Amino acid sequence: MAVNEVNVKLAQIALDNCEGFPFEEFANDFLAAFEGKDFIPVGGVNDGGADGIKEPGLYSVDDSKIYYQISIEENHRSKIKKTIDRLEVFGRSPKRLTYVTSQTIRVFDQEEDFLTDKHDVFIRIRDAKWIISHINYSDATKKAYYTHLERFTDFLKDIDNGKSVRKTEYVEHPSVYVFLQQQVENR
Repeated sequence: MAVNEVNVKLAQIALDNCEGFPFEEFANDFLAAFEGKDFIPVGGVNDGGADGIKEPGLYSVDDSKIYYQISIEENHRSKIKKTIDRLEVFGRSPKRLTYVTSQTIRVFDQEEDFLTDKHDVFIRIRDAKWIISHINYSDATKKAYYTHLERFTDFLKDIDNGKSVRKTEYVEHPSVYVFLQQQVENR
């Protein structure tokens, strides 16, 4: 049975409002579905700086692991620095780090280059825009959303779909209300 497409506007609202642990659980399920069997969720408390690891495949020429950090923190630069430091304290030598965040990072490609040069660790950023663009990738990615993030849009269910719009003597035709509703939604 196919899973319903995720409304990307609602997914963005959910990402904007989600909390740390639910986002980490979502990201682990989402990444496992998207990255495949080589992705291993590690996160939790005392995880040594790694929320996930992607082991190189059996026939891979590159033997370096990819570490994942999952966060809702606004200051991505600080979080990435702390993650790299924490990995090194735990005896890990990160060469590649994928930072997954519910935040939107402007000009993420420049940030990746800057942080890669600064820390001498290859940095990949998977921000809210990236998540939204892949949320409907498969039934498993959709299920990750519905299981962990959909509840962060529950407050919208209290909106009564325009029934509370009061009519006024200045508007004679109901299409004006439809037009105004569309203008608000498109902003």
